[in-house]
Amino acid sequence: MMDYQDFLRLFGGVKMRDSNRAMCQCPCHPDKKASLSIDKIGNKILLHCFAGCKSEDILAAVGLTFSDLFDQPREQSYIEKLEKHRGKHIAAIYKYTDENGNYLYEKIRFQNKDMLIGVYVQETESFLYGLSGNHKTLFHLPQLCKAVSAGKKIFYVEGEKDVLTLESLGLDATTAGSANDWNSSYASYFKNADVVILPDYDEPGQALAARVSKDLEGLAKSVKIINTSTIPKGDVSDYIQEGHTKEDLLRLIENAESKNQKNTKSSIDDSLELTAMENAEEKELEWLIPHYIPKRSITTMAGDGGSGKTSIWCEIAASISIGRPCFLIKESIAEPTQQYHGQNVLFFSAEDSFEYTLKRRLRKNGANLANIFSISISDDRFQHIRFDSDFLENLIAKYRPILVIFDPLQAFVPPYVKMCDRNAMRTYMRPLIGLGEKYDCTFLIIVHSNKQSGLWSRKRIADSADIWDISRSVLMVGETKERGIRYISHEKCNYGVTGDTVLFSLDDEKIIFREYTHKKDREFITEVDYSVRQAPLREEAKEFILDFLKNGQKEVSEMDETAKAIGIKEKTLRRAKEDLKKDERIKIFSQGFRPKKWYAVRISPDDKG
Repeated sequence: MMDYQDFLRLFGGVKMRDSNRAMCQCPCHPDKKASLSIDKIGNKILLHCFAGCKSEDILAAVGLTFSDLFDQPREQSYIEKLEKHRGKHIAAIYKYTDENGNYLYEKIRFQNKDMLIGVYVQETESFLYGLSGNHKTLFHLPQLCKAVSAGKKIFYVEGEKDVLTLESLGLDATTAGSANDWNSSYASYFKNADVVILPDYDEPGQALAARVSKDLEGLAKSVKIINTSTIPKGDVSDYIQEGHTKEDLLRLIENAESKNQKNTKSSIDDSLELTAMENAEEKELEWLIPHYIPKRSITTMAGDGGSGKTSIWCEIAASISIGRPCFLIKESIAEPTQQYHGQNVLFFSAEDSFEYTLKRRLRKNGANLANIFSISISDDRFQHIRFDSDFLENLIAKYRPILVIFDPLQAFVPPYVKMCDRNAMRTYMRPLIGLGEKYDCTFLIIVHSNKQSGLWSRKRIADSADIWDISRSVLMVGETKERGIRYISHEKCNYGVTGDTVLFSLDDEKIIFREYTHKKDREFITEVDYSVRQAPLREEAKEFILDFLKNGQKEVSEMDETAKAIGIKEKTLRRAKEDLKKDERIKIFSQGFRPKKWYAVRISPDDKG
């Protein structure tokens, strides 16, 4: 075999992790972060570029081939035997040891991400499947124990690759492996440590973070859970590959709220002091839009596509930005408008560009554009707009808006939150209530209504009853039988009777108030022949599937449940899937084994090759 040290001299930026492991700069791409792993294992040198460069291309860049790495003739190694048996190349080998560095077992990761656990017997150059009586433990356990003793910050991640990524940045990290490998007994290794959990951005990753955090209560000095990359299944390695630096990561952690376990007991003791109602301050309810939108809470506006939801919130935002009564209350209601005069409005739209559409609509409705702020959907920061994100709170703290608008809700729900699960959306949306109280702002959330015929009011709120329940006010938008006349029906109000339904029309993208009526959503629904206009036919099923998958891959079972909830028949949905697969617009694939899960994902034109 070619001498290991001689081989390393062919690369730049070499950083030794131990005598047989190094991180180097990859010659196949601009590499300032030493993203190439070069490990000596037995009589073989393994290469792995975290940016995805192929090993043969890396060798060619320094004038070598695979045959240059070995002395000829040579006996076939256990690694080569495994590769031949599996028909796949090995991407990495992760060795696990006890606290004293004594070898226990290793995990072998193949290029298709399959994992194999076993024990390497050096004397016979053989590989035994399974643990051979050894116990599972944490990756790089000796380094972890040393770092904890030295009082260093410890990072817990999901997967050995992420440990190596963080170690290449000079940080101390560990993992038990996948989301299912954590054991509560591992918590003792983190006693009195400051721990940062960096989970994968999916449902198993978030569940793992919660489980680890709970197990560390009372042992760790502090625990923080930080989401880094927000792409579906994204992890800290993806975060670094996106161009972020070590300083960016540390800054993200510094800004996060810490769960300080040392102070937990005193906080609980303090909470035993309750407020007697005779001493509580009694406040009058305040309205952003009198009788329709209460302040410091969540209002939901739902309706079919094309019913005018965007035009409505543009008119509301415009009215607030200049301090005039909005079309819902008209001038006939003598309510003071000074409460929101000159105030800022934030909006986040995932469906319409403010450069091509929304600025024009706001301007035509008379908005003071200097008081209205947003982020373009093409801006990389847009993906960080989540109800529980520090980024959203920082924006609200800076601009102090009186109203924040999200259009539509589905675009801001992360992939690990299943909208159809009971209480999932209530939990996810709850942080908005705290932000409303803290920053004196109100939230207007736009929702697509479902396409099931013969339903009205609460049952037309798509995907989740939690949305209706957590909202303090709900507005339903639709079309009347009269051509060009639309309605906005106040269906729920937790603070009093609902307001009258407003009839309106659109003229050159401006809202034109028509009149008030006592009719509600149910009456308009039953008047219009929805059996024809809203029948969930195959083309509508295709539209639903593509809309459901627009934020990344989702479980097929979740998609099927949601489709059923909004009235799409199983046979129609199945045929829609078949059409979209045939047209190469979606892909359906499986992951895992026992249980196997099926996922669907949209295919972009670039993905077709």
